[in-house]
Amino acid sequence: IVNLNTGENTIIQNDPYNNNSLADNNLKVIIKDRNKNYWIATDHSGLDKFDKKTNEFTHYTHEILDTNCISNNKTTCLIEDYLGNIWVGTNEGLNKIDPKTGNITIYFNDPKNHESLSHNLINCFFEDSDSNLWIGTDDGLNMFIREKDKFISYKNDSLNPLSISDNKIFSVYEDKSGTFWISTVYGGLNKMDREKGEFQSYSKKEGLPHNLIYNILEDKNNNLWISTNWGISKFNTFYEKFINYDVTDGLQGNEFNLGASLKSSDGHLLFGGTNGLTYFIPEKIKANLNKPPLVLTSFKIFNEEQKRELFNNDTIRLNYDDNFFSFEFSALNYFSPLKNMYKYKLENYDKDWVVRD
Repeated sequence: IVNLNTGENTIIQNDPYNNNSLADNNLKVIIKDRNKNYWIATDHSGLDKFDKKTNEFTHYTHEILDTNCISNNKTTCLIEDYLGNIWVGTNEGLNKIDPKTGNITIYFNDPKNHESLSHNLINCFFEDSDSNLWIGTDDGLNMFIREKDKFISYKNDSLNPLSISDNKIFSVYEDKSGTFWISTVYGGLNKMDREKGEFQSYSKKEGLPHNLIYNILEDKNNNLWISTNWGISKFNTFYEKFINYDVTDGLQGNEFNLGASLKSSDGHLLFGGTNGLTYFIPEKIKANLNKPPLVLTSFKIFNEEQKRELFNNDTIRLNYDDNFFSFEFSALNYFSPLKNMYKYKLENYDKDWVVRD
């Protein structure tokens, strides 16, 4: 437990000799329900409920002889729906816990039933503004139809460019305008038209730093902030432009983690990664729009440094047999020099501009 104001840390750990302790030190997700209980998904030891008033843990595990238990002890994601049910994703099935009765309902994929869950490995949950529950799996995106206790699935169709770009779903997000955004493992970012069931995808080709996306958050100006396998990307949804940030900009590292994101009440965006935590106020992140001055730093003929005077400040005169020459240049910007980009073109030789970093 981190107090960002004081920097104070409190650690809650498993005690193998105390049954009223955290079940496992390898944690996946923590949520707080409407009764202020904390639900904690662990990687190998099932699900914990922590009552902060009594300081007591309740453990939910898979037991072979128990007919009312969760489907697997490798839990992956959690959500409390608008009815107060706790949904638990695992590596082997989807679970719904009714906290009032303690009853657990389990959903599995049935290959013979196209209205069943599309895959048993659950990666994420999302409840939209219409209280629909969405489930991202390792093989498709699912919407749960509560009234009929069935699922509608969306999968990639290689013959349909308007289908979702990849079947491994890592997160679902609804922005302020009601637009759905889905992150995938191999297919980048998807924008969903829910009425038509169609998708528009954005990948490295459109400016993403990496096609593996973990989490999506939105700032006050309707920009999306996306954690990826190569830094964080800011996406302007109106102009459909990406601005990418990596470890040279101060991130904890370039690789982030599934489910590790949060928008705090004071406007901070928090993203967890493999090397720590990155948090910031997005409105304070300003782009450097100044073009740095460019200077020629070296001129060579036959790979030998030359000292030639410039005629009219921009011209070097060569002899007819100075057949092999080269020059070096640099931008006078030391704030983040690795992000300097250059374009050059040799007229009457290069057809297009050559881009280099």
